[in-house]
Amino acid sequence: MPALSADAAFADAANAAAAAFASNPPYVAYRLDLRTNDGSGEKDEVLQIVLRTSDGAVVVDDRSARRRQTAPPALPPTVDALADWAFGLEKTNGYPVMHVNYQQPRHYAFSTPGPNADVVVAIINGFSVRYADDDPAHLQLEPATAAVKALATERDRFLYHDVWFDPSTRLPTRVVVTAVNGTLTLDYATVSGRWLLSRVRYTVVNQSRRAARPTSIDATYGGYAFPADGDAFR
Repeated sequence: MPALSADAAFADAANAAAAAFASNPPYVAYRLDLRTNDGSGEKDEVLQIVLRTSDGAVVVDDRSARRRQTAPPALPPTVDALADWAFGLEKTNGYPVMHVNYQQPRHYAFSTPGPNADVVVAIINGFSVRYADDDPAHLQLEPATAAVKALATERDRFLYHDVWFDPSTRLPTRVVVTAVNGTLTLDYATVSGRWLLSRVRYTVVNQSRRAARPTSIDATYGGYAFPADGDAFR
């Protein structure tokens, strides 16, 4: 049996993710292999990007070799999937593009037991958290309150479903959030001591009057470097 309760394990993973997010370098350079499908066919693109982490802006990408002030054409590799955050989807230059609307890392602190207390129980508000199949590194979450259960019935409202984490660092290695009409899976790796995305898979089906319109994004991240400024491709 795992030493920590499932709720405490989730809190530890969120705290580790918040600490990693806080230590992001000023700039991250990376290669992005991007496959998108908005229902009209697949499009593939390979990009070299330099991201300014303070605001998530792309300052250079090699399509234009010019400074840019825009969101990256997939989620930024530094995104903290256990934060209080939300993402949106729009179409740019014919491609469906994801962007982070806001992001506030979560910090959990639980009381120290007093002299007459045997145990303090950690509780994640709104969710029931359990270990999946007794796997000490895989958590599953289900809506547990009326408010969160109501959110789970809304289209495009993504909620936590699965979290895998590294037992030694507590850092998430995979986070899955789901909605009634879609799934977002974020895979992470540690590169040169930095906790960064390695892959993002997103699928959603939006219903129009005439038909269901599936949209998918599959983004693979690699070739990470950490330049001192945004001039890596200039």
